[in-house]
Amino acid sequence: MNSKPLVETAFTELPDGTLLDTIEYIHQYPADSTCGYIDLAHLVNLRLMCDGESSTTSPHQVGRVLTSFGFIDRKRTNTGYILVLSRDTRERIHKLMRRYAIEPDNSVNRDTCYFCIGWHKQIGLVPQNTSQSDGMGRQAK
Repeated sequence: MNSKPLVETAFTELPDGTLLDTIEYIHQYPADSTCGYIDLAHLVNLRLMCDGESSTTSPHQVGRVLTSFGFIDRKRTNTGYILVLSRDTRERIHKLMRRYAIEPDNSVNRDTCYFCIGWHKQIGLVPQNTSQSDGMGRQAK
């Protein structure tokens, strides 16, 4: 039996991949309203493989990690669980990104992300492209 707290386990056994890949997912697919645990597991496994790791993760493990971070707004489908990407969920993902100093790679376009632009303004950095979206892939009015 693992005696480590689940959040610590998330960062040691799944080297922050689940949270990082969730962050990257919402920036790559800003209009999506859900994200499948199976899709996140696939992204985490790709990252682990690229990093030379032999371990893999499952959609169930991804769900445990997301639950440990407080993401409980999910639905069961015939292909597994999906995370509902509400505005609150997106905001929480960004707060965790800042709390744990997780930086997506440079291929992730955060210039139109409402939450990233708001954070950059707070710390005095403004992205190159200042067109704003509502965090859901739509242009802000």
